[in-house]
Amino acid sequence: MKRILCVLLAALMLVSFVACGGSDDNKTTTTTTTTTTTTTRRQNPDDLLPPEEGGEDPGYAVDVYLTYGTPIVDGVMESCWESADAVKLELIMKDSPAAEVTAYQMWDNERLYFFFRVLDDDVAQDAEAGHWTNDGIYLYISELCSFEISTFDSYSNGTYQFAIINQDKTVLPRYGEKDFDPEDFTCQVNMVEGGIDIEFSYTPKHLTLEAGSQICLDYQYNDCTAGGTRIGCLSWFRAVDGAASPLGMGIGELLAEGAAIPE
Repeated sequence: MKRILCVLLAALMLVSFVACGGSDDNKTTTTTTTTTTTTTRRQNPDDLLPPEEGGEDPGYAVDVYLTYGTPIVDGVMESCWESADAVKLELIMKDSPAAEVTAYQMWDNERLYFFFRVLDDDVAQDAEAGHWTNDGIYLYISELCSFEISTFDSYSNGTYQFAIINQDKTVLPRYGEKDFDPEDFTCQVNMVEGGIDIEFSYTPKHLTLEAGSQICLDYQYNDCTAGGTRIGCLSWFRAVDGAASPLGMGIGELLAEGAAIPE
């Protein structure tokens, strides 16, 4: 497996978007309080069954929206993230996790962006790189919502699992096509007071980056103890350990620049 480690990007680009001015201070030791409102939407993967051949398109509901903007990927939450759609990882996939996680998502003409705020008083990352017995995020993406995919081994056509743990143990991607250039990814993981702040972006290979495009997503947080024992697992969309198929992912839609998040 080709392993691409996250690297710190001091300045992703000269940002011209007023809503996402950002800060060059890429180190922090305290968390900040935001006024972001999270929205609970449909979380029933049974509604995501594809239509039968020749049948009527069921018109999949949108579960989350990606607002438009270009944040600096430094692990620090800029003001633009506060207006992004936010979802909480509230489904317990396994055992008794002792963490709280909120996920945010954005896009621009070149990349997809994700921010994860993890509240976890006991961060443990002692296992091998990418492994599920580290505290960390598993980000599931299917750029084309390819419903034929049913196992990790069949990940193709823009379906990935990204294992985001820390600067040394992140694997991009853990499952899926491996022919990425290191510059296709930017990731920063900051250990902060009371948990972890994770910011990640990548350049999709198959998704058309334009308003109205849709993508399948899910987020998982593995909560572990020192020595490599997973005590629990949280998910956003589907409470099944292992979102191997887009049938178990929520649908995200790219919003136009300046567009409000639909109710």
